[in-house]
Amino acid sequence: MALRGTLARLPALRSSVLTTSPRILAVPARQTHSTEERLQVAPAVGEAVCSSAIPVGKLGLRDHHINRLEKYLLVWGGKYNSIADVPDLVSQDTLERARNKARIKINIWMGVATLLGCMYMIWSGKKAHREGQSLLAMNAEWHRRVNEEARLAKERKNRLGDLADL
Repeated sequence: MALRGTLARLPALRSSVLTTSPRILAVPARQTHSTEERLQVAPAVGEAVCSSAIPVGKLGLRDHHINRLEKYLLVWGGKYNSIADVPDLVSQDTLERARNKARIKINIWMGVATLLGCMYMIWSGKKAHREGQSLLAMNAEWHRRVNEEARLAKERKNRLGDLADL
């Protein structure tokens, strides 16, 4: 195996993540930040202070202009109490959490509706069985009716043909 013994030759870890995979050990862990956190870089001692030396801003995804449906999702997800409380700009993390909650709720309700539909179909089938209805009888009745209609149409055609000969 080509990776055997490579753990000893890898550089020292720069993060607090402990793992034994050589591929992960070779790459330092990526820092993740919430969009709510702010980054402030203070100048080193002796450096000149200028406006570009202290960048203050949100890390990660920027704010998002939301539409009416997304406002409903934020209220339904419990983030805000009413649609009037929802601001026009919301961070994408907040919006994504609301979408995920809505997606989960919709899937759960669809599962419940499917289960109720299945239970209704079972009840309906048992009721039809008690009343003596079956697909076999319904199919036989349909074939009898279609054959009768075809026989009557053939007789009507023969009668019209006999009248035309006179």
